[in-house]
Amino acid sequence: MGVEIRLVAASSAHRQICWFRDLCRAAEHDHLKKISGLTPYTTPMKKATIRKPPLDFGGETLGQRLTRLRNQRGYTQVEFAKKVGITQVLVSSYETDRRQFSVEMAIRFALALDISTDELLHPKARKVSSKKPSRRVMRRVEEIEKLPPYEQRALLSTIDKFIATAQDT
Repeated sequence: MGVEIRLVAASSAHRQICWFRDLCRAAEHDHLKKISGLTPYTTPMKKATIRKPPLDFGGETLGQRLTRLRNQRGYTQVEFAKKVGITQVLVSSYETDRRQFSVEMAIRFALALDISTDELLHPKARKVSSKKPSRRVMRRVEEIEKLPPYEQRALLSTIDKFIATAQDT
């Protein structure tokens, strides 16, 4: 079976070559379809599905854990965002689970909160780092230090009495 193509003009020749190429592709397509059920332009794509057992995060999501840890250390979203080097909008997105943590962001969050990545990511790790007091407490201590000595003594005496009462109950 032979095919004859006459070149009349450049544009006409180009059209005929394209037509011939398309004809060959269609014949090849039909042949492949009969043999294998495949087309030359598509391949069978199976979506990889990995069945992972669900993780028990102790009733809180990663975003909720980030919020809890941030609040325990007394940071606002704006302060925390500056410390991490991102915007407050991104902090909110991570805390509401609209964005997933990348490895880099988990490390940045852990460094900013002065905790290990295990404490941030591990479902069972719910320890509060006792190395540093919360930022909220530190702000109040700084304000107390600005007071005159007699007011500091009175305030500390009140705090001591409050702590003693709380420990008795």
